[in-house]
Amino acid sequence: MKHLKPTKPTIDIDVEIDRILYHASKPESYYQSIGSYDPTNEYTLITARGDDSHILAVAHLDSVLPFSTFTYDQITQTVTTETLDDRLGVYVCLDWSPKHGVIVDVLLTTNEESVCSTAGAFSPHKIYKWMVEFDRMGESVVCYQYECKELSKRLRGVGYKRIETGSYSDICELDSLGCLGFNIGVGYSNAHSPYASCDLITLQTNLDRFITFYSKYKDIEFPYDKSGKEFKQARWYDRKKWNGIDWGKYTSYYKKTAVKQTDLTPCDSCRVPFPDSELTFSSRLGYLCQDCLDWCGKYWYDDLDSIR
Repeated sequence: MKHLKPTKPTIDIDVEIDRILYHASKPESYYQSIGSYDPTNEYTLITARGDDSHILAVAHLDSVLPFSTFTYDQITQTVTTETLDDRLGVYVCLDWSPKHGVIVDVLLTTNEESVCSTAGAFSPHKIYKWMVEFDRMGESVVCYQYECKELSKRLRGVGYKRIETGSYSDICELDSLGCLGFNIGVGYSNAHSPYASCDLITLQTNLDRFITFYSKYKDIEFPYDKSGKEFKQARWYDRKKWNGIDWGKYTSYYKKTAVKQTDLTPCDSCRVPFPDSELTFSSRLGYLCQDCLDWCGKYWYDDLDSIR
C-alpha cells in the first residue's frame, strides 16, 4: 500500500481576536490612563504586579494609517487591519503575556513609524536583564545593534532559526539600558498599507517559542556594552545611512516639529521626510518616495496607477 505524504501539522491558535480588535481600534490617549504616563517624553510604563519584573517588553502605539476596518478570516487564519503594526504587539504585551505567565514591564511608545521613537527618553528606576519587542514581519527575529553569538545561539536554541538584518524599531533607542534586546516576527505582511495582515499560525508559532525562551532565561542577565568587540559585526541598517538623511537633527518631537522646520513631507510608507518634488502619488497608497514606490511595485501590486 502506498503511504500518503503527511500533511503539514496544525497548531492550536491561542490568541483572542476580540482583544486584537480592541487594541487596534483604541486611540493613543487611552493608554495614558492604564500606566505611568510621561507627558513630556510621551511614553507610558506599565509595571508588572509587585514591580518584580526585570524584563522589558516594548510596543509602539502609533501607526502609519488610522484604524478603519477589521476582518478575521477563519479559513486562512489571518487578521487584517490598518493598525496591526504595532497594536498587535500591544496586545501581545498587555493581554497575551500575563495570560501565559510571562511577567514583564511594558513600555508603550509613539513616533516609532517616524523613526524617532520616544523610547529614547525612557529612564528606568531599575536594571533590566533583557528586552523584547513584537514588531516584525514574517517569522524571523532581528537583534539590531545587540546581535552577538551568545544571543543568536540562545534564540536558535528555542526554534528561531531565521535571525536576519533589521532596520529600526523602538528597542534600537534603548541601548542605554545596558541589556540585549530582540524583535520577534509576528506574521506581519503588507504593513503600512490598508491591507496590513497577520498570519495567526506564524504568530502562534513564534509566541510558543517565546514562552520557551522566557521560561529558560527569565532569570538570566544578557548585558550589552556597545564598545564590546562582540557587537562590532552586528547586522543593522543604521538609520543614519538611510536616504542620506541626517537623523541627528531630529528630536523625539519629530511629528510635531521636524517636518515644519525642514518643509519636508514624510513618505506615507516609510515616513522618511522628502521634498514634495521627490514624492509620487498613488491612489492606493498615498504619497510615496521612489524607494517605496519601487518596492511596492515589485512585491505588492502591478497596478499602482501612480502619477507624479
